[in-house]
Amino acid sequence: MTTPEPDRFGRAFLAAVVLEAVLIIAVLYLPRPPDTVAPATVQLRVLAPAPAPVAKPPPPKPPPPVAKPLPAPITPPMPVPTPPAPHHPVEHRIIHHIVHAPPPPPQPPPPTPEPPAPVTAAPPVSQLAEQTAMSRYTGEVRAIILGNLEVPQQLIDAGLEGDCVLEFTLAPDGSILSAAILTPSGLASVNDAALNALRASHLPEFLPGMPSAAHDFTLPVHVSGQDQ
Repeated sequence: MTTPEPDRFGRAFLAAVVLEAVLIIAVLYLPRPPDTVAPATVQLRVLAPAPAPVAKPPPPKPPPPVAKPLPAPITPPMPVPTPPAPHHPVEHRIIHHIVHAPPPPPQPPPPTPEPPAPVTAAPPVSQLAEQTAMSRYTGEVRAIILGNLEVPQQLIDAGLEGDCVLEFTLAPDGSILSAAILTPSGLASVNDAALNALRASHLPEFLPGMPSAAHDFTLPVHVSGQDQ
């Protein structure tokens, strides 16, 4: 079996019709070219340069204003002073009342001062009275000092005892001026106990008949730990 040949003529005709239609449409819708314009002739003219501007001078300053003269002040008229009223002096009368006082009574003569009583000097204290007062005062001082004596515990524990002699100076009011150990003991605790007892004592003032100056005293002190 043989294959039929295609219709070549029909295809060519159809292509020619389509191409013609496209050309017609292109002719109808494409824009027309613009009309040509003839070139114009332009003439150039050279002008002279403009003159440079001339600076104008500044305007003159206005003259200063002339001050107007002020009017003269009006002075009010001076008031005419009123003449003072006539002065009539007033007379003042002074009346003096004279009172006659009675004369004062006569004063009695001042009493005659009595002569001062003669100062009688105190009789001198006898040596016996002084010794008696001193012995009595020393006993009081001894009792006060021994009453303040405290035996150290180490003497009590060891059963020891010792003696010393105090030396001290008292003022007439009983104050202690100085204190020291005149005869020390071999035990330092005995000396310390005696001095502590003296410093803790408030002693009385001197008795009548004793000297009025500070006086030195000596007092033996026995400190024992055996009787405690």
